[in-house]
Amino acid sequence: IYDLLPSVVECLNLCGVHVQQDSEYEADDLVSSASKKWTALNPSNKSIIVAKDKDSLQNVSERILCFTPDTQDASDVTWTEARVKLEKGMYPKEYLRYQVLVGDRIDNIPSLMPPRKAKQIVTTYTSLKDYFKTEEGSKFFKENKAALTLNKLLVTMVADSWKTDFSKIKVTGSRHN
Repeated sequence: IYDLLPSVVECLNLCGVHVQQDSEYEADDLVSSASKKWTALNPSNKSIIVAKDKDSLQNVSERILCFTPDTQDASDVTWTEARVKLEKGMYPKEYLRYQVLVGDRIDNIPSLMPPRKAKQIVTTYTSLKDYFKTEEGSKFFKENKAALTLNKLLVTMVADSWKTDFSKIKVTGSRHN
């Protein structure tokens, strides 16, 4: 499949789609960073991230939505802050902390506790550090310090990975026959 990448990039360029490749960052880091930088440029700018990866929910905000295309077990979903809160039981800003605790089997990130317990912690404490100050949390931290550090590194999107100046991206009209 990687042999096809140059052809896909060429096709996208011909269609007027900007492509940024960077061997230092994963695609979800670039998308997250670009979305946040784009919405920060102007209060009217909005962004829609198209992703099946649940890590993208940590990006959802008032002006950043996440669209999850149809899968075998679910229809298309557009994630808003309200929908994340309703369906996941937590706000998007809490989702990163939740992912640190529950891991992600698909991305080989180890689970450190059951989802129900993790959700209780992230919705009760304003930070994991606050939880770690409790007797239970302190014990958990001591037993899982290395895994917590690794999980946080693996699930946190790299905020400054997008390097392209948006003013240098030319938007061209589509060609419909």
